[in-house]
Amino acid sequence: MKYLLIDFGASFIKSSIFDESDNKISDYKEIQSPFLSVDKLALSELKTILNSILFSYSEYDFVITSSIKNGTYNDDIYESWKIKIAENNVCDLISKLFEDQKTYHLHHDHNKTSNIKNLNRLGIYNNKIFLSCLGDTDCVMRSKQLEADQVIVNLGTGSQIISNNEILSFIPSGRMFNVFYKFFKPLNLDIFENFKQLSVDDLNKSDLIFDLSVFPQAKNFVDYGKILNINEYNFNLENFISSLMKNYLDQYINYLIEMNPSVIYLTGGISQKIPVIFEYFEQKLPDKKIILDSDCNVHLGMVEMIKNEKNLNNWV
Repeated sequence: MKYLLIDFGASFIKSSIFDESDNKISDYKEIQSPFLSVDKLALSELKTILNSILFSYSEYDFVITSSIKNGTYNDDIYESWKIKIAENNVCDLISKLFEDQKTYHLHHDHNKTSNIKNLNRLGIYNNKIFLSCLGDTDCVMRSKQLEADQVIVNLGTGSQIISNNEILSFIPSGRMFNVFYKFFKPLNLDIFENFKQLSVDDLNKSDLIFDLSVFPQAKNFVDYGKILNINEYNFNLENFISSLMKNYLDQYINYLIEMNPSVIYLTGGISQKIPVIFEYFEQKLPDKKIILDSDCNVHLGMVEMIKNEKNLNNWV
């Protein structure tokens, strides 16, 4: 059997093929997610995006999707978690397409009142059989079998610290960085390129203080973001960039000191692209084993569901 895996993320929509016969994921593709720039998505727009992905692959038996959690529909408009956190979704991004079909359901990942925790047939769209829409964070968690003393720190547009018994979410991450990126971009400055040049020494010498809660859903949000400790000597670009990164990483360091894991898996696009993140974690958490791990991802979590919970009789 071949499965088309589609992860509707906050920055990118990532797709690939999992071939059960050789146990491999291949033909990886990604396109920019509309949620990088908008808060809402019409059902008609979702169909257009989904159609383009379905038609870009030729042979597959089933489609498995995942989507960002904590959003919900208002009529035919999906309102993402950027607008309001839905504690228990009325409907996730994808499942809405199938609400008129007999096999329609919400997976437990998105709605904790649902008793469906495995992969079930969701319905047919464009002559393709879709299985349950899963939660993106849940799939990351499934991709790595964590021991009691291990955690995943997932640094992306959204961000989580994941252990085997809890998930800390809404820590300001890529969504926060995008606020500063948009400010500097008209000045022909890409802050992400500046981040790549930072050293641990740059971070340790920085002294601006940032409140990174630039959106109301941010963890520990009070009254939006701030920059403090500005004086007549330290408000320059170098100190700004270094301090921004230091304050960002210290969020996680503080949580990890409290949680006290022995092993920390660093994953997500931000951690893979900015070398100083791994280096800073190693310095600030010297008694922990830090592993930069690209294998903690949504598609691998989907594959784990296929391997462990498949029931073909309920799918065809």
